[in-house]
Amino acid sequence: MNRLHILLVAVLCCLSLSAAAQRSGRSGVFTTDFNDMVFTWDGNKVSGTYDFRNGRIEGTLSGHTLTGRWTQDNAKGRLVFVFNDDFTAFTGKWSYNDAEPTSSKWDGKLKSGSGLKPDSSTGSHRKASSGNLIPAGDFSSTFNAIRFSQDGKRVTGTYDFRNGQVEGTLDGHTLTGRWTQNNAKGRLVFVFNDDFTAFTGKWSYDDAEPKGTWDGKLTAVESVSKLPAGDFSSDFNAIRFRQDGNRVTGTYDHQNGRIEGTLSGHTLTGRWTQDNGKGRFVFVFNDDFTAFTGKWSYNDAEPTSSRWDGKLK
Repeated sequence: MNRLHILLVAVLCCLSLSAAAQRSGRSGVFTTDFNDMVFTWDGNKVSGTYDFRNGRIEGTLSGHTLTGRWTQDNAKGRLVFVFNDDFTAFTGKWSYNDAEPTSSKWDGKLKSGSGLKPDSSTGSHRKASSGNLIPAGDFSSTFNAIRFSQDGKRVTGTYDFRNGQVEGTLDGHTLTGRWTQNNAKGRLVFVFNDDFTAFTGKWSYDDAEPKGTWDGKLTAVESVSKLPAGDFSSDFNAIRFRQDGNRVTGTYDHQNGRIEGTLSGHTLTGRWTQDNGKGRFVFVFNDDFTAFTGKWSYNDAEPTSSRWDGKLK
């Protein structure tokens, strides 16, 4: 009778713990570089435990990126976990104390149960502001200077390595997208810090999972230049620009032509549309913005050869 009573109490305790775990949002178990980890979450606030020196984590989920802190019996520090699309795996970095998490690896994969899927009603999938979050200017990076242009959640950029270009989507503090160079192409994931003045990143070739290091830090803030009012004569007849901050639209006298793009420094990148087609362009202005040399392409091809130059009338 005593044994039966003890067994019944144990079962009831297990059921109570299970119910409490479901109420608190406890996910399944992840295998990680520091043994098994279990997450609990409430909105975009995440905590967890892992089987290494009484390990505990606490952080904030923004989009697919969890940033926060870890503590153990013997140490403490910071962490950044970037989850995949269905939140069943993550690639992560950690550091001691207040150092930036950049090199030490902490990856994980779902072992059992459900993944860490945030409730969309909590706002954990924070949309990027309609205003620019990434400052205009040069970031020093693993692949030389990189310059970003942002239009809502869409981000493009160029970097000084084999005519490098990036294009992606900003979700919270995480930019996911693709890079292209004269000699190769692939995927990227950049995780920006709180004020978007630095990022820790990963890259890969083609469609492989990004694992190579690509970090960057803002080194020079760039003021937004102003295009002069008036018509430019161009290879596709007269073109007129309208500017709002670093966002530029315009019309030109060829097949009801229209352009839309982002100005970063002296470079305007964007898209053109006509009654008979559409595509991409890159205009590079001279020092006083009275002339530009440009390239264009059809649809989503890289603007590389077809010329589109202009000069202020």
